[in-house]
Parts: sequence; C-alpha cells; structure tokens
Amino acid sequence: MEDRGTDDFLPMTPTVFAIFREKCRAEGQHDALVFAMECQGDVGVIEAEIEDHLDLISSGTGSSAPGASPRIYQDAYIAGLRLALEIIQRNTSDETTD
Repeated sequence: MEDRGTDDFLPMTPTVFAIFREKCRAEGQHDALVFAMECQGDVGVIEAEIEDHLDLISSGTGSSAPGASPRIYQDAYIAGLRLALEIIQRNTSDETTD
C-alpha cells in the first residue's frame, strides 16, 4: 500500500471511518493488555492507570472530546484495563479454589 502522506487528513467515507474507529478500539485494548502484562498484573497499578485516564477524559480538554479518535482509543484502553482486572480476579479466585 502506498503512503498517503498528507492525504491522511482528507475526509473519510463512512465505511473507512468505521474501520478506523474499530482500529482505534483494537489498539486501545491491545495497549491496555500489554500495560497489564508489563506491570505483572499489579491490581493497584492498573487501578491507578484507570483513574489517570478517567481524569483525562473527565477534564474534557483537547482531543479527549467525545467522538474524537483519541477518545475512542481512551475508552477502549480503559475497557481493556478493566478486562485485565476481571481476568486477574477470575484467575486469583481459580487459584484459591484449586
């Protein structure tokens, strides 16, 4: 695929935007799960990361406005961190019942 250069800022068709939105979501969730792995599943660190990102979103400044692609990423990132916490909780309870 050829480099689009400055064409990246041209308006997207609804189909291309839908694909872009899903890409942002996938990247956000992926990055969150990588973060959770890198901190070895430390619940306190993950919870602090969630709070930091919620504070960024609640400030409503800049590109975190609803509908902006960074907002799509941020929402998916937080969802990914929460998924990691669910996985940790499930595995912790499984380990105690074995």
